[in-house]
Amino acid sequence: MACSDNVVRAGLTPKYIDVKTLCRLLNFNGAPAESKLFCGVKENSYTTLFRPPVPDFAVACIKVPVDEIYELLKRDVASIIIIIHGQGKINASQELILSPGKVFMIPANVIIQIQVGFEPLELYQAFVNL
Repeated sequence: MACSDNVVRAGLTPKYIDVKTLCRLLNFNGAPAESKLFCGVKENSYTTLFRPPVPDFAVACIKVPVDEIYELLKRDVASIIIIIHGQGKINASQELILSPGKVFMIPANVIIQIQVGFEPLELYQAFVNL
């Protein structure tokens, strides 16, 4: 809940519970799960951008093959990267080794070059949705 801490509770809490309001807000119409998937847009051959209709965030899924050197797209805002799969490194002011679970921040308008190792690299980049 990026922009608000307003919550409607329906149970399992000692806090105020408002089932009537929650039921009024919910949509109980059934639909196939596939109809709820959010489709991304290819920014280039390695990056797919998921931009929901909210200003809070966007996410880029970046999948780079083995032995590639890839320059991340420069963003106008700061972003956070999490490595999901693979190995690689970044040569910035110091060398950063990329492996699953590593997280780092990229300032706005900074170009980062990633050198992928012996297995494909999958990472996600989250940033404000401008």
